[in-house]
Amino acid sequence: MLADGHMDNLNTTHPSSALIAEGGHSNEERECRYEGTDRIEEKIIIIGICATFVAVLSIVLNTFYTIVFLRNQSLRRSGMFYFGVLAVIDAIMAVNYIALMSVSVYIDYFKSVFMYTIYLKYIRILMTESNCAICASLLMILLATTERVFRTFEGKQMEKCRRFLEKNRRAVSAFCVLFACCYKLCTFWEIAVVETGCEKPFEAISLEKGYLSQNEYYQLIWQFWFRNIFERFLPFFYLIITNILLVRAAKQESAKTIGNDPKARNPKVARRSVRDATRALISLVSMYLLSQTLQVILTTWETFFNHTLDDHIDTYSYMNDFVSIACLLSSCLRFPVYFVCNRQIHMAAVNTVKDLKKMCCRRRGSSPTQAFLELVFLSSKLCFGNS
Repeated sequence: MLADGHMDNLNTTHPSSALIAEGGHSNEERECRYEGTDRIEEKIIIIGICATFVAVLSIVLNTFYTIVFLRNQSLRRSGMFYFGVLAVIDAIMAVNYIALMSVSVYIDYFKSVFMYTIYLKYIRILMTESNCAICASLLMILLATTERVFRTFEGKQMEKCRRFLEKNRRAVSAFCVLFACCYKLCTFWEIAVVETGCEKPFEAISLEKGYLSQNEYYQLIWQFWFRNIFERFLPFFYLIITNILLVRAAKQESAKTIGNDPKARNPKVARRSVRDATRALISLVSMYLLSQTLQVILTTWETFFNHTLDDHIDTYSYMNDFVSIACLLSSCLRFPVYFVCNRQIHMAAVNTVKDLKKMCCRRRGSSPTQAFLELVFLSSKLCFGNS
């Protein structure tokens, strides 16, 4: 995934990347020059093998949770609805990562002109769709957190907002996805595929900045200031503040229940509720930090300390790669985290595995799928154990 459509994230990860990063060269120097992925021997391991494995795992996990979501009506009617939509988006994001990042490394490693030609035909469309998915993913997380805030705190306005969201989850989610698509549509014009007329196949077509990205005001105001403020800083601090408030509210409610309710004789339930809320907070904030903090640092470095990039080109190169890997890893870990922290999702997933086991393994010992499903089922039973 090319994080949030920043063209500079393409610098070290895709074919012809230097053409995008360095727009000030003369035509003679630029037209017949190809600089692919730097440090290809290391990148084929980091991106081509490790990150691709994470992407495939993300596709499997999020596809499975999508099945769980579609089969379980109670999840679709609860606040977990947003995480079902998020699972679909995360699966799409993982496919995009393979098509954009992994394929670009394979092109340079295997020197495949055929793959390079196909890559240049779909990159603009897939880059745009990838950024739409990233934006929609963020909006789903914000929606889920906001509804949880409305459920936790009292007040007339809170109650009205909560009821509105509960009644219109599908409509609000659809609007957010549509908004993300419209908002990120400009990505398509931030990239240009240019025919240079050179004889060598890898030099005949190049990937360069589109006419939008060539405008310095567009780059500074829209790509840097606006996107960083509204896509990174504000959501980042909003999630931290709201989750801190939610954990405090959960602790206060547990203490009130244990102290005042004579029926609350066993404090284990209250402690478990606080523990689950705390784990959910830590996981949510940590995953968000993982996928956003490095990007903010990198963008700030590019903007305010651009003159130091040449002195730390290797560090800059790897940071670009880890930005997209962090986003991918975050989407891959969401289902396991919520599977552990949320009992409703846990039970729905276990029941789905049971049903799939019955459907796929009717013949005893007939398929290796049976062993895999049994392993998943046993692991899920051990996940909560005696809790």
